[in-house]
Amino acid sequence: MTGKRLWCLKENHEARKFYEKMGGEVYKTGTHPWGNRDYEIISYLYRLDGLETPGTRQARR
Repeated sequence: MTGKRLWCLKENHEARKFYEKMGGEVYKTGTHPWGNRDYEIISYLYRLDGLETPGTRQARR
């Protein structure tokens, strides 16, 4: 599988709606320490299998 992941704060609902609308699938959750607090985070996976890469698409006639 080829894919890209990104992480965001779990409580950032606007960002999460955007990532889901753009095809991101919830992948993993966890916590991230920052300062004196641990924040809940969530990752989104974007699958890249089957996408054309530059230079591989044949020209239409």
